[in-house]
Amino acid sequence: MDKPPQKPLFVANRGQISILSQVFSTPARAITTRGTVAENIANQARKSAYLAVLGQVIVAGCIALAFFLLTDSAGAKSAFKGGLAAAVPNFVFAFFAFRYSGAEQARRVAAALMRGHSLKVLLTVILCALVLQQEHLVPEAFITGFLITLLTQWTAPFFFKH
Repeated sequence: MDKPPQKPLFVANRGQISILSQVFSTPARAITTRGTVAENIANQARKSAYLAVLGQVIVAGCIALAFFLLTDSAGAKSAFKGGLAAAVPNFVFAFFAFRYSGAEQARRVAAALMRGHSLKVLLTVILCALVLQQEHLVPEAFITGFLITLLTQWTAPFFFKH
């Protein structure tokens, strides 16, 4: 015997949880006006990750500007390359880490996280090796740009609270 569909408890507006199911063990029934709760949380986390990467690129640009004002263009280019060597792998990780969401796709989420992390580490090593082989590189500026940009991701939780 089929049960009649359960009615929602209430409906809220704009991005808030709009329907609460009477059965709490079925999170798929809790939806909003723009998708499921899991999709909204994943979209918010994805947006925060991409904003953190954008923040890293901005920090890399600021470091490059500081090196340009204090030293020369070679130092600025090296610092910016260091910043990009930290930010680009984080973008790749964010892309892979947030491809899937929800408890139904737990295995895909875990596989995407592992793939993203592996690619991030591999890409970081490759980019650093490629940049460090260049002739007109200022190693101190490169390492400074890389480390400060990398430290930016550690401060991201202070700026992107959900």
